[in-house]
Amino acid sequence: MPPADQPRQREIRVYVSSTFRDLQEEREELANRIFPQLRRLCESRGVTWGEVDLRWGVPDEGKVLPLCLAEIERCRPYFIGLLGERYGGVPEQIPEELLAAQPWLDKHHEQSVTAIEVFHGVLRNPEMAEHAFFYFRDPRYAAAREGFTEEDPARRERLAALKAAIRGSGVPVAENFATPHQLGEWVLRDFTAVIDNLYPESSIPDPLVDHCLDQGDRTALQGALCNQAETLDWREDLVGTMFQEQEILCRELKSRGDYSGPRISDQAIS
Repeated sequence: MPPADQPRQREIRVYVSSTFRDLQEEREELANRIFPQLRRLCESRGVTWGEVDLRWGVPDEGKVLPLCLAEIERCRPYFIGLLGERYGGVPEQIPEELLAAQPWLDKHHEQSVTAIEVFHGVLRNPEMAEHAFFYFRDPRYAAAREGFTEEDPARRERLAALKAAIRGSGVPVAENFATPHQLGEWVLRDFTAVIDNLYPESSIPDPLVDHCLDQGDRTALQGALCNQAETLDWREDLVGTMFQEQEILCRELKSRGDYSGPRISDQAIS
């Protein structure tokens, strides 16, 4: 059995996917108003917040798709998908080296970059369901603005199919936001709930106690847990949880000056 995992890193890094031309205001709303609020909330809980929007600052279009897929993987399991009435740009070609690394792309040559992001980030990964969120804009918003509606019938069909696949995936979908401000409020609501669920106020680490529980203590605690796991034939998926619980116990004992080294509590093995 491999060593017990370290406690989950206190970080949320979210990937933002959207078409470019028609959703600039929405992305600016998130970047300028919503993400700073979520960052402050995370900081108050001892969590690092970050967002990735590769629609900004990638001058070489040939590098966009490989970078997008790599960043999606780095951001897992957090993903925001914004869709209006445009399907988005379709790559002229998919680099051979990317096809070799991601063979599934060979069936997606006619898909837009946004659609490929959605497939790679969410639709091909059901475990994303709890931390991926999609937001569809009210079609009436696009109808009143030039260039916000897909003109090509084939691309309109692909967009409709993409939205249908998202709706059928089980991932949360909020539909018909009317303004960038409303979208922002929805994103703030959803990710505040994620932060509260994963990192409640009661979980805020004490930096002084964390400093006292040094790497040697962590290593010894991991070893003790793994020995118990092998002896008692524990399920591997329980070991990481047990490590976190026992680390909390060690911190508490150390903060009271009643700590004599890492140990497994009687309650843990009963």
